[in-house]
Amino acid sequence: MKLSPLKLREQNMLWRIEATLDSVKYRAEKDIRETLLKNRNFKNNKWPSLERLVTWGAKNTIKATAIIATTYAIATSLISKNYHELKEILPKPINSLDKVIEIQGTLLGTQATLVGLIFPLVIAFIGILLQGKSSNKAMWAIYKDCSGFMLVGFSSLTLILSSTITNAISPWLEFHTISAASYALTGWFLFNLFLSGWFLWKTIQFLHTEERMNMVLKYSINEVMKNGIRKRLEAHHGNSALLKELCESTKKNNLKVKPYTLEELPTKINKISDNQVVSNILLRPIKFSISILNIQARISEDKNNEHTLCFSIKINDKGHPDIKIAETSLSKANSLSKAIIKYSIRTSKIKPSKSLSVAEIVSALFGQLEDSLKENNSNQFQQSRDELIKFQKEIEKSCQFTNEQGKPDNWLLVGSRVIDYPLGK
Repeated sequence: MKLSPLKLREQNMLWRIEATLDSVKYRAEKDIRETLLKNRNFKNNKWPSLERLVTWGAKNTIKATAIIATTYAIATSLISKNYHELKEILPKPINSLDKVIEIQGTLLGTQATLVGLIFPLVIAFIGILLQGKSSNKAMWAIYKDCSGFMLVGFSSLTLILSSTITNAISPWLEFHTISAASYALTGWFLFNLFLSGWFLWKTIQFLHTEERMNMVLKYSINEVMKNGIRKRLEAHHGNSALLKELCESTKKNNLKVKPYTLEELPTKINKISDNQVVSNILLRPIKFSISILNIQARISEDKNNEHTLCFSIKINDKGHPDIKIAETSLSKANSLSKAIIKYSIRTSKIKPSKSLSVAEIVSALFGQLEDSLKENNSNQFQQSRDELIKFQKEIEKSCQFTNEQGKPDNWLLVGSRVIDYPLGK
């Protein structure tokens, strides 16, 4: 499933903006594209677009449900406004389907049955299957995201609510508006039916040992490992820029950038609140603001003195009330530079991490070995051991890349080497 030309243009536009601003996220994504995404084993285990979309919806259920509900509202509005024109354009077998209004009660009952009876039974069965297992937490998280049952459930409940509201206000609506809402609700029901089929299909796969292991492997490669590498790269590029790149570029300037200071500098630039974390840094605007501050330092009254600009922050490091984004020894730093620096240091709210790590998944696979030993099941032990070995080999092969020195390397071995490490090409 390929992306549409419009979607590709949007992605390319965002990519060009990130490249122009030379952001930390752009540098991290560029390294991922040049190493991980070119890995042959990663390509072989890559999710198709549809699976990636369903998994995203399962991990961002509220946002995905809001998008679906908004789409329904827009579709109803467009069909209602162009109802008579559509009746004339469409063939008779289609434009005479006003009976779709009559089947809304049946669709609503079917949707309520799926949500209230079938889904709970299936989910309860999976819960019983995993109950008492050492791998319970990790396997449940993988099943939840891959099957998309949270997305199906929320979408179905929202459809039922929307249908109930439409029926309640129907006496005050015109016939073509009711027809438009009915057509949109029918389309939404068919979409939920597709998601339900996906949910049941993934559940059947999860019950099969070999398919479940394949699901775990692909989830680890496409979701867990990729996100883990991205976070390490963002920390690498952010800390490297602040601790090394900006410091070296200002060695001959009147204004020098330093990673920390023991002095109390007169001008503070923006505090980080205790529920914020630095999520991105736009390096090109920061370099521009440093140039302006350097000019100010040259023409200031104390131009013969050396001036300092200090960034006491780290990417993805939790903020504290007493930590500032930046501070400078210039007593009257110009407002433009301060505004650019504030804009360039991007922060976001600290959210509790719900994502798994590769270590947690490996621990879950080891847990299967422990469970088979407790049950004295030699066949299950052999199978779990083989699965663990296969998992380790596939992860190791998917993390291979060639570094800038032309030598083979592996993301599993890079670890926390962040400053002078030559990344991939």
